[in-house]
Amino acid sequence: MSDDQTTKPIQVDVNIKAEQINKMVVQAILDSSLGETIRSSIKSQMSDYNFRASVEKSVQTQMREAIARVIQSEEFKPKIDGMIREMLTDEMLKNAVSAMCSKMWA
Repeated sequence: MSDDQTTKPIQVDVNIKAEQINKMVVQAILDSSLGETIRSSIKSQMSDYNFRASVEKSVQTQMREAIARVIQSEEFKPKIDGMIREMLTDEMLKNAVSAMCSKMWA
């Protein structure tokens, strides 16, 4: 072997960051059967959450409508009118009109 063909060591620097390792581990888990189980579980829980949120929203809407009907009924209307009259002081009306005018001309 001539001197020109002598093998010389080559230095190679490899930098692997913890973040890269974490990403590779997470990806390996997601690609495994465990990852499929996790995905299925999350989908199931999200579906259950969406269902509960939908039911809750529906119940809230029905409650608002029921309360509005009761408040507008002939039985409660005079009571509510009286309560509002008591609360509407000159100072409160002045502040309300002032705030409304400020918003209109802002």
